[in-house]
Amino acid sequence: MIELKEKSSAIPLGRARPRHSVRAARSGIPIRRDPHARLIAQLLTLGGEAATVLEAQSRPWASATFVGAQHFVLVEFTESARDSPKAQAFADAFAEAEFAIPGHIVADATVDSRDTLWIEAGCVTRFRLVVLTIEEW
Repeated sequence: MIELKEKSSAIPLGRARPRHSVRAARSGIPIRRDPHARLIAQLLTLGGEAATVLEAQSRPWASATFVGAQHFVLVEFTESARDSPKAQAFADAFAEAEFAIPGHIVADATVDSRDTLWIEAGCVTRFRLVVLTIEEW
């Protein structure tokens, strides 16, 4: 029978670093952080409490000179008849928004489509957003 013993860590928790960051620091390769979660959080802040993210995905993107990611987000607004300006306010603010994502620049942000469904209580508006982020050098 093998007896397992609990090992104590010689490194204080405040100084412990993940292995990949230690390897990356030694090799000189910068650690890449995914901006997707921060982008979604900022979109929800921009939309306010009326906004809900239904779908969100990203894929790697690269050109001859830049590396980044394309983000596809489906945002929904459910509004009563008197609250309907919230979706339009989001669309206007999104066109002029400046996102603050450390280590990344939002190179392009567009509304791919906008669908509005009128229901008895008001309307449901869905925006398909496409955002291109590139890594800062």
